[in-house]
Amino acid sequence: MRKKICLVCSVQFTYEKFIKDIIEDLPKEDYEISCVFNWNNSKLKPIQKDVIFKDIDLKRNASPINIIRSIIKLLVYFKTHKFDLIQVHTPIAALSARIAAKLAGCKCIVYKIHGFYFHENMPILKRYIHIMIEILLAKITTKFYLVSGEDTLFARMIGMKNKEDIFYIGNGINSELFKPINFEEKCQAKTDLGLRKEDLVIGFVARLVEEKGILELFDAFRFLINDYKNVRLLICGSKLKSDYGSSIDVQLKLIKEDHPEKVINTGYLDNTTLAYNSMDIFCLPSWREGMPYTVLEAMMCGLPVVTSDIRGCREVVINHETGLICKPKDKFSLYKSLKYLVDNPDKRINYGKRGYLRAKNNYDSKLIKKKEIDLLKKHINLV
Repeated sequence: MRKKICLVCSVQFTYEKFIKDIIEDLPKEDYEISCVFNWNNSKLKPIQKDVIFKDIDLKRNASPINIIRSIIKLLVYFKTHKFDLIQVHTPIAALSARIAAKLAGCKCIVYKIHGFYFHENMPILKRYIHIMIEILLAKITTKFYLVSGEDTLFARMIGMKNKEDIFYIGNGINSELFKPINFEEKCQAKTDLGLRKEDLVIGFVARLVEEKGILELFDAFRFLINDYKNVRLLICGSKLKSDYGSSIDVQLKLIKEDHPEKVINTGYLDNTTLAYNSMDIFCLPSWREGMPYTVLEAMMCGLPVVTSDIRGCREVVINHETGLICKPKDKFSLYKSLKYLVDNPDKRINYGKRGYLRAKNNYDSKLIKKKEIDLLKKHINLV
């Protein structure tokens, strides 16, 4: 009889980005695999061969009422299907799902941490509260898989679980899809996006939310266009339905109206390789990350990276070797880093080459996926 695995996250975006590839390589002849999340479009059911999907409305809002409702819905589903292993993703979904899994009697509850919600730039009291919540929930969690080495060290340091129950796995990028291109291909990619081959393109790929540092990027870019006529800003991304606030929409509209020829907004792209291929510099000035896929994708494409001195980003980017690390929430620090790379084309090339080698050697998806799948097989067989 096949053992039963259930993977839980909040929204379809997380499934597409973090879970789908792992499920693809799990042997379906050995495991019955289910995946639970809130579908973005109830008319567009997710499809993956031999995977059972369940649409449960798991709110990303952490209000007590929403959490209780999510626990009840998940508990009913878990008790009905009697899963051998439940793997949970993202902070709010992981909170509800772990409690429901424990109440349902699941013997192996795995929390895959794509980045702790708390971070060093958070107010101390708020950070402490979130750490205490994680420590309490660790008591009902069997294993931890973490994508960030810094998070892994922190979890072990505070004794969140026994060290043998905390595993670093990293993040992986498809090196066959994301790869360096030659000069002619870069010129063609720029043309395809309505850019000129002589344009120096600074690119951003992320959700359009404040914590990705996009407002600081807008300010830094405004400084840059006073210094250079050929710089362009390429914005790729959108907001999830569950993302709050509209200030980014307003600011993006303003900067495009002020500089219509210098700011290009593609919106959400299913395939971001065209965007990366048109860039000369990649920039992600986030306030909080786990292990950012977009930084790894940019490095795998051979781009120099400007990013923030935060967990995850500083783990991937080596300052003055594969890119530059600036202060978070600091538009002047960001401007200086971008200006340095605009002024130094040789540095851009060298950083890009070193970044590619670092990404290829350490963050190739084939290596990372095998590590996680081997762990899942090992841990479900202990049940």
